[in-house]
Amino acid sequence: MNEDKPQLPNSALQGTVRTTLLALLASDQQVQQALRELCAPSPSAAPLTVECQAFGPERELLDCINMDPALKQAWLSVDEPVERQLVRLIAVASQWDQLLLLWDRLAARCKDEQRHASATEQQILARCLALHNLVWHEHQASLQPVQTGTPFDPLSHERGTLHGDTVSAQWLPGLRNAAGQLQRKPLVRT
Repeated sequence: MNEDKPQLPNSALQGTVRTTLLALLASDQQVQQALRELCAPSPSAAPLTVECQAFGPERELLDCINMDPALKQAWLSVDEPVERQLVRLIAVASQWDQLLLLWDRLAARCKDEQRHASATEQQILARCLALHNLVWHEHQASLQPVQTGTPFDPLSHERGTLHGDTVSAQWLPGLRNAAGQLQRKPLVRT
């Protein structure tokens, strides 16, 4: 282990990774072409390369975000071409603070509408978490599920309903950061 190597603070590391990613996407002709082919394939275009296929989950995430007016307004610029929206989405979704804000938005919806997160909302959360985890090599942030039938614990769960002593449903899994700290408790119905 090299102890002489200075360690960057978490926010500095994320800024460096984000800056490097945006610089690569802005300057690398091969990456730009792959994004163009991915976002707007023409009938005469060559089959997608392995390099381009890697954007499949991110493109699906972009489609999900575009179908959600509130998330689209918060994360994307309406006047940008699709390939630029994809780059913006990757840059935004990979930030831990944005992931926490996403969780907060989804939790507020669940509470207001007294429901569990939809399959699309859960997919958005999971895919954004996967993008965030691309920054880390040894430690990964994770979703924190809860089992039904578990006794409600205010230190471990966030209540979506007013009454009850037992978890009867998980509305939204919680979030643990890369250090293993519970940053958002699972949202539950009791």
